[in-house]
Amino acid sequence: MSEPRFDLVVDAARSLLAEGSTPTAKAVATQAQISLSTYYRLVGTHATLLHAAGHVEEPTSYDRLIQAAAGLLAEVGMSNLLMDDVAARAGVSRGTLYRLFPGKSHLFAALAESRSPLASLGGILKSMQDVAPAEALPVLVQGVIPRLLENRGLLRAVLAEASVENAAGGDAARAVMQRLYGDLGDYMSVQMDAGRLRRADPLIAVQSFLGPLLMYSVIRPDFWGEDASVTDPSAVVAEFVSIWLRGMAPE
Repeated sequence: MSEPRFDLVVDAARSLLAEGSTPTAKAVATQAQISLSTYYRLVGTHATLLHAAGHVEEPTSYDRLIQAAAGLLAEVGMSNLLMDDVAARAGVSRGTLYRLFPGKSHLFAALAESRSPLASLGGILKSMQDVAPAEALPVLVQGVIPRLLENRGLLRAVLAEASVENAAGGDAARAVMQRLYGDLGDYMSVQMDAGRLRRADPLIAVQSFLGPLLMYSVIRPDFWGEDASVTDPSAVVAEFVSIWLRGMAPE
């Protein structure tokens, strides 16, 4: 008997999808005439297989509200973000909106955790503890900056809410920023102990590293004019990191 192939399992899934319903993993395995264990060995996850077969899940009410809120936040800012406008843009009832997010602070907290790339850096940095800053930081920044620029409105709101006392989203914003500073500070402390960075207060090192990157990310592109050397994100952030690495090189 020949070895089962991924493309044949995809064909089996497409055949079932054509019948008008979303097949289960067991149904696809049966259609492909393979065991469920072989199915998972070939495809990894059921969601991966369905995606390969061309199936796209309809976004949930939660996802639509998050997407709508992110778009409005970029347009009007946190202070002018109205819950009714979020519901209207998402095509979701007010009842559903307030069931999922009882208030604007709850909605912002979900946004800050799910859409801000700053919230996901901790795991990446922990995996890079043994990688020298000259190798790790350029890769890290080049991967994060495009997502920051895509979510510029959210990043502005996170920074603003974190700095304003009693702001609606203050707790969530401060949690994101504190975690980011803590994760970067831990990484830099390890690198200083290893002699890969010169000794400095880790929080000052983090601030000097993040400052230019966050400033560049929150300012609208048209501020910089038409100078391509300034508006090309890859070139700009690479230079920021290069300057920081030279300044933090071991003495």
